[in-house]
Amino acid sequence: MPPDNDPYTIDEKTVERLLRATGEIDVIGQHVGRIRGARSGSSGSLSEADNQLPHSGYIRGQATIAVSVAYDHLRAWSLIIEGGTLPNYAPMTLVRTALETSALCRWLVDPTLSSMERVARGVSAQLEDHDQRRKFETAIGAGEPPEDGAARGGGQRLRELMRLRDAEGIPPLMFPGPTAIVGMYPPNPKSEGTWPYRLASAFSHGKMWSLVGMNLGSVRAARESGQSIPLTSDQGILASMTELAVAAAVLAVQDIEGYLGIGGPGPEAEVPGSHPAG
Repeated sequence: MPPDNDPYTIDEKTVERLLRATGEIDVIGQHVGRIRGARSGSSGSLSEADNQLPHSGYIRGQATIAVSVAYDHLRAWSLIIEGGTLPNYAPMTLVRTALETSALCRWLVDPTLSSMERVARGVSAQLEDHDQRRKFETAIGAGEPPEDGAARGGGQRLRELMRLRDAEGIPPLMFPGPTAIVGMYPPNPKSEGTWPYRLASAFSHGKMWSLVGMNLGSVRAARESGQSIPLTSDQGILASMTELAVAAAVLAVQDIEGYLGIGGPGPEAEVPGSHPAG
């Protein structure tokens, strides 16, 4: 147990709020398990309709991974909360990933789009996946496998999918990037969608301006031997960000279950106010 004067100790009110916010994590996990077990959509589902087009599997595959990653990061954060300590910056990295991957899931399975539009998004996301793999392989000095072999590198997969996309008449679509996608599918539809993701990204990337987030609530500073020591992250804003991340994951679960046609009683989450100062 940390000492009473440990600067990482979370105050009791914030612990209660964080525990409430993460109270649905296990339920989310149960639903994610069911989503992973759904090989294809049920009869009459949007997924079944999309299966009439080539490459619809990229929608399910990418969306399933995305919601699984969101849950995994929120579960990790809930375990830290249960431990009773608060790292300065690390929780924002967990929150950021949950916000990003939840929005990606929703972007892929959007029920307001046509089957062709969803497939175009799935292919776009897969092309981005191949391109990131290509960059990794280049970074480690891995050459492309022989063209007459069974193995394929990221660059080869990228070129092949682009060729198939064009040959099969799937509209080309530039992958928007995570910030734009979070803006399109925010955890709180009443608020400008990108501010939580931008703030969490600032913490994750060690940006000095992340201290702005602390000024949205109470700010605590201390001095020791005449030298400034790092400010701890404001616990009120972190609680708000956690609530938003859980709400984002709940929406992702609801959307992909609706897409697969495996809906039913699901997790719920309260969404905080439109901005942390409100």
